[in-house]
Amino acid sequence: MRHLVFIVVALVVGLLVGGYFVAPAGGQVAQVPGYQFPVDSLPPHPSQIVNLTGVAGPLAPGTSTPIYQVPVGSWLVVTDARLRETGGETRLDLIEVFGGTTTTKISWQFIGGTNQRHDSRVGWTFRPGSTVGLFNPDTANISGRYIVTGYLVRR
Repeated sequence: MRHLVFIVVALVVGLLVGGYFVAPAGGQVAQVPGYQFPVDSLPPHPSQIVNLTGVAGPLAPGTSTPIYQVPVGSWLVVTDARLRETGGETRLDLIEVFGGTTTTKISWQFIGGTNQRHDSRVGWTFRPGSTVGLFNPDTANISGRYIVTGYLVRR
């Protein structure tokens, strides 16, 4: 009897929760409360994957450099960010610039030329039309190689 009650409860919960995540008949849009996204956006299509690599700097204290412009019709979700700093004891931030506001998404702290990596299954989001950049909040010049990986999700 307890097994039957469990199965009935599991079915009811599955129907209630699952209704938010299934595509409507003949449709291509999944429903999530407060947001709609194309069913084909996860996992991302290879054309939606963003790989940014390069050398930042030397960046003077208090300055930034842009590394990517997010397309107006898409969100960028960064899932992995790595940096190899060339030496010293410094910091470097991965930032979003949008509408005149700068937001720090990731902050790296270096001690003597170390590699730093941040990764996330959920990711850090960057708004449509925003600029992704690197900012030097420290008091000394900094240079480093960066690798930033993520994917685009249409609005």
